Amino acid sequence: LLPRTSSVADRIRTELHWLDIPSRVTFKLCVLAYRCLHGSAPAYLVRYFTPVSAIAGRSHLRSAASGLLTVPRANTSTIGPRAFAISSPTAWNCLPVDLRDPGHSLLTFRRKLKTHLFNLSSFKVFCKDEYSLTDQHSVNCCSCHRFLSVSCLRTASSF
Repeated sequence: LLPRTSSVADRIRTELHWLDIPSRVTFKLCVLAYRCLHGSAPAYLVRYFTPVSAIAGRSHLRSAASGLLTVPRANTSTIGPRAFAISSPTAWNCLPVDLRDPGHSLLTFRRKLKTHLFNLSSFKVFCKDEYSLTDQHSVNCCSCHRFLSVSCLRTASSF
């Protein structure tokens, strides 16, 4: 039996291990970024991905060793960040370091990425259900989810 405030769609999505729509978009962007970095994507997409280590003045930074990509500036604040050239490197940069490991095969990367995004979406549902709405804080989980606005104080019924 489901609680009154829960959705049947959330329950089915959890049972079938499906991602919600924002997580699915993130999944597609990150898989395409992986394919571009490993040479299995079309050349017109590969040009949008420049590793930080390939830029002369930044090759000595810590971000160069962690596999981060450069993110170009957006000219506008509304449509600019939605462009593929900005959103895909941003999504890639927000992945954990172990997911950005170049040694993963495509199948391993997809499996680990889906598990990571599924855990993030489960965390969002958990926070929405288990936390009270008294003190708002930002939890930086992933850039694709932006900053999840969750509250810090658990309700007394959760313990």
